[in-house]
Amino acid sequence: MRQITSCVLVLLSAAICLAAQPLKGRSESDAFEAAAALVRGVDKGSPQAPLDLDVSVAVSRDGLMSQPRPFLRLTHALGADLTGDLYLWGGSLRGSPYLRPQDVICTPPGEYSPICVARLGISEQVDWQSLLVDVFAARACSMNLTSMPPAIVSDAGDLWVRMSVAGKVETYWCNAPGGGSRAGDREATRVMDVMGKVANAALRR
Repeated sequence: MRQITSCVLVLLSAAICLAAQPLKGRSESDAFEAAAALVRGVDKGSPQAPLDLDVSVAVSRDGLMSQPRPFLRLTHALGADLTGDLYLWGGSLRGSPYLRPQDVICTPPGEYSPICVARLGISEQVDWQSLLVDVFAARACSMNLTSMPPAIVSDAGDLWVRMSVAGKVETYWCNAPGGGSRAGDREATRVMDVMGKVANAALRR
């Protein structure tokens, strides 16, 4: 497992050196970055080895963030196994009957609408290594942007990724991969499906 992870890290580090595509929209990208910062801050006080891989993956369906969506963080430290933590993220999670109030963390009030995250307890086995490979492969669909009818863009989910490998950071998104035929669409859809399945199982506990 650790040997495979090392090979993936080499590929990821090389890919991040390539130029990234412009982000979809500042408001949605700001929301994603805010959620990623909240998630990174959850474990900030926990003692751990320095991370050589830190990947945030989020599913979004509309710019209004009217419903919470899955948010995944994959991390790897030297000499350890790849691990994953799953969250919900959205514009408002407080008051949800499925979440404990103490598990919900939100950005402070300001010029933007609050963004909240809440960690979920994972109740089933997940192959984080395979999921990481799919996340990496999904990067290809961010390089082949095509004009799409507004109805498709607004109704289909998007995949956002923030990848930090050996200190090199890249953020990219895969627009409406479901049912698409671009390179990376199938892998992006599979990542979204796994995240949704695991999140639903966690909420049913």
